[in-house]
Amino acid sequence: MILALAGTFLLSTHGNPGTLALTPTTLAWGSVAALTLATYTLLPARLIAAYGAELVVGYGLVIAGVGVGLVGRVWRYSITWTPDVILAMTITVILGTAVAFTAYLWGVNRIGPVRASLVGCIEPIAATVFSALVMGSAYTGADIAGMSLIIGAVVSICAVDLVRARRVRQ
Repeated sequence: MILALAGTFLLSTHGNPGTLALTPTTLAWGSVAALTLATYTLLPARLIAAYGAELVVGYGLVIAGVGVGLVGRVWRYSITWTPDVILAMTITVILGTAVAFTAYLWGVNRIGPVRASLVGCIEPIAATVFSALVMGSAYTGADIAGMSLIIGAVVSICAVDLVRARRVRQ
């Protein structure tokens, strides 16, 4: 946890505790994302154990879809339903949402919420690497050190789990 926190500190301050490298909007959305990640990782643990990830994700998506649809009043917008739009919507809903959340919650059920959250920390780092490769984004030495610390946290927890699993087998 210390490695992950130190990495986050370096990414958000570039190593200078007197400055914040994030805009207030970025900090606010990041905080909301962290809160929702913790919520959907920890909250459904008993439900998943009892009913399985697929059913929990299915009901969760239906409830969220109805809630967002009502709040956003989706009936006010007109959509031209071309085959391309239908295909894109289907792929987004099935692969980008249902399969992704089901796989994540299945992993949470198998490896536990703490380890799943730490492994999930690799996703923003992968996005950062791709943004550097594809978009040409530049990163400081502190950013790279922060990413390395976060990856080190994930690797160390996985290594500890591997050692524990081997001890149990012996």
